[in-house]
Amino acid sequence: MHLMPQSDFALRLLMLLARKPDETVERIVARHRVSRDRLTNVSRVLIRAGFIEERRDGMRLAKPAAHIDLGAVLRAAHRGCSMQIVTADGGRREPLHESPGFPVALDGFSLADLMDGARRQRGKARARGS
Repeated sequence: MHLMPQSDFALRLLMLLARKPDETVERIVARHRVSRDRLTNVSRVLIRAGFIEERRDGMRLAKPAAHIDLGAVLRAAHRGCSMQIVTADGGRREPLHESPGFPVALDGFSLADLMDGARRQRGKARARGS
């Protein structure tokens, strides 16, 4: 199963803001070479959903990472979009909004959990590379 680009981008933006609050759209676009339009669209969705807030000096998480539920983020990222399950052989199945399994499976996992998992993976990669 693969994340849709909108979900992937939303999760990456939240992780970035968890590590570096008060980032601006301009700095994110310049540093990470991402599309300004996509970043603006995803950030608006996350602002409306209450995951991030816009401030004069940039964007930041609206609540602690431990209180941002990943299932809720995926549902917000795709409200009004057709989400589909993509199978390993490239086939597509029913839209996810009709089959809540994927977002529900992530309910109860927080952005902090995701950040901790990413840190552990980086640590393992460094240990293998040394």
